[in-house]
Parts: sequence; structure tokens; C-alpha cells
Amino acid sequence: MVTRVLGRSMPLLLLVTLIAFAANPAGAFQPVSQNDSYEILLPAFDLFGHDGYDRDIGGIQAEHALAARYGGNWRVHSWNPQTGTPHFVYGTAPRLSA
Repeated sequence: MVTRVLGRSMPLLLLVTLIAFAANPAGAFQPVSQNDSYEILLPAFDLFGHDGYDRDIGGIQAEHALAARYGGNWRVHSWNPQTGTPHFVYGTAPRLSA
């Protein structure tokens, strides 16, 4: 008799338990705020709108280096002033054979 009562109510008990756990928000994914005082924010920097003498000279040097190495005409579309390298370069197809 006891087995029949538990056997019939077991799926219902399991369903209620699953709903209770699903309704509870996961505490492991809550943001931690005690480390905010140690955070070092990086300065905001516009890589695409940056203009300057370094960008112009570096872009011209990169264009000449690419033209000497691969042939054709090359243009530096955007320059990364933090690394001192071209960010995006476009041009004619490179010469693959000598």
C-alpha cells in the first residue's frame, strides 16, 4: 500500500522539485563587486578615427614596403597607433612568382 502511494506521487514530487530549482536564479553568475576597487580601466582610444603624423608616415612606409615585396599598388586603410602597425591594408593582387 505504501509503495503504491509513493509510486504515484514520485513523478509529481520530482516535477515540483525541478520547478523550484528552475525558478531560483543561479547565484554563481551574479557579478562580484568587491574587486571593483582593484580594477584598472584602460583609456578609451579611437583606432579608426585617429589621425596624426605617425599614422601618415607609418602608412606611407608600409605601402612602400608592401609594393617592394609583393608588387602592385597598396593602400593603408587604417593604422593602429598603439602597436605602430597597419590595421587594414588593401591593394592589387600580390605577385606570387618571380
